[in-house]
Order: sequence, then C-alpha cells, then structure tokens
Amino acid sequence: MNFKILVADDEYYARKALVMMLEKSGLPISVNGDFEDGEEVIEYLQENEADIIITDIRMPNVDGLELAKYVQEHVPKCSVVIETGYEDFQYARNALRYQVKDYLTKPINESELLKSIKDILVEKENLDFAQLIQNKKLLDELIPAELWKDHSWFFMAKGEVSHSGYQQIEKYLQKKRTTADVGSWYFKNKGECILLFFCKQKMDFKACIGEADLLQLKNSMDHNSWFGISGIHKERREIERAYRECIYAINNRILINENLFFWKEELEIKNLLEKETLEIFSRVVEFG
Repeated sequence: MNFKILVADDEYYARKALVMMLEKSGLPISVNGDFEDGEEVIEYLQENEADIIITDIRMPNVDGLELAKYVQEHVPKCSVVIETGYEDFQYARNALRYQVKDYLTKPINESELLKSIKDILVEKENLDFAQLIQNKKLLDELIPAELWKDHSWFFMAKGEVSHSGYQQIEKYLQKKRTTADVGSWYFKNKGECILLFFCKQKMDFKACIGEADLLQLKNSMDHNSWFGISGIHKERREIERAYRECIYAINNRILINENLFFWKEELEIKNLLEKETLEIFSRVVEFG
C-alpha cells in the first residue's frame, strides 16, 4: 500500500527539495501533488484523497494553520505535519488544537523529515510490535540494516510507561555509549513502549548500565509500568524470539511485585496447551 502525500509551500525551491527528499526515501509513499498555498490543497481535497499533508505555516491566501483546521474538520483521517521557521514557533503552537502530528523547523533536515513520516506510517498501519515484526518491509524501513550486524538485545516495556522512565533509560545508555558502543531504537504504539538496543560487545543489560544505575532506573519507574528484557541475540531473524522472551519475563508480575524482569530459559513453557487455548489463556492473563 502506498500512502498519498501532499506538499504545500509558497517557496518554490524549498517545496521541490521537500518533494525530492520524499520521492527518494524508499518509503511506501507517493507525492500526489505540491502546491503554493493552502487554498490549492483544499480545492484538491474536495475531489481527491490524501493520507499526509506537509505544509508551511506561512503562506498566502490560506496558511498552514487554516489548512490544518480544514483537514481536522473535513478529512480527519489525514495527518498534518507543519514546517515552521524559528520565529514562527509560538504561532505554530496554535496548531495543537488541530491535532497536528509533528513540527519541522526550516530549513528541513532530511533525517527528521523521514523519521516523522515513518512514525505516521506506523500509526496509520495501526500495528503493535507483534504485528510489526511480521511486516518486515516496514520494520526494515524503521531500523537501519547495518544495526542488525551488531550483537543485540531487546528491551520491552508494556503498560502505562512514564515519559520520565523512558528518559532515564536513554540517559543511562548515553552515558555508557562510549564504553559499550550502544545504539538504541524506540517504538511506541497500542500501549506498548519498545526499546531495542544494539551493542558491539556481547553483554547483558545489567552489565551495560551497572548495578547502581539499575537500582536508580527501577526507582524512576511508575507503578503501572512493567519492563521485560530479553536475552542477547545476534541476528535479525531472532527478533520474534526476543519479543517472546520479553513477554515471558513481564508475565512474572503476576507472581512478583516488581517492575523490571529479565528473561530466563526456565520461564518459557512449551507445548503444554493447544494454540487456540493458549491464546485464550494469554488474553485472560493480559486482562488480569
């Protein structure tokens, strides 16, 4: 499936550069039109469909905020991303009421643009991570292929994950990056917060962040967050197993009043239940 994108910017060269970045991205998207102002986009939308609109905030006739308002009222399934200059940032905040998905500061950075589009595509696909790992094309778009060459481990959080808890994890990893050569990837959708870490050294999560930081990390988590950490994995094809290990680890919350769980081989129970029965049982456990 290709997602339809419209671009609106009254600066000709800025608009064409944006179109070029999108067209060479390799993402499942097509640029179906580029326009000089919001009025032209509205006329187009009255006869055609679009999934994403990237619009400058300052344009003649109909500006980006007016366009975002129109989209919210008439095409609510369409996502809007606003380009804004630094001096327009306070003005851009008014777009919050129109459920704008993202803000990009001019001049547009290509990597930030593509990250914004990828995040929207994941949301539109309405995938949780279990479904995402089946959609290998989209997963490969989200995570650069070269990262899979490193030793990797998989860290998953499920439940109401606090933003401060996630920030703490990133802070620890940044601090350890020079010694552990760690790379991380973040994914959030459908009540899941996924943190995928890659490391050139074959070490587990505890060894990476250290006992003192691990204790501080536990203390930073809210009571409604449960984190499961898989074993260490090397290859891209092992991601489904890593995800399953996280689930097994998190299921320990039924027995232990903890927030952070590490997978152990003895946690995995195999072939005791029929697949259909196991799915029913899993749902019962999930809902307490």
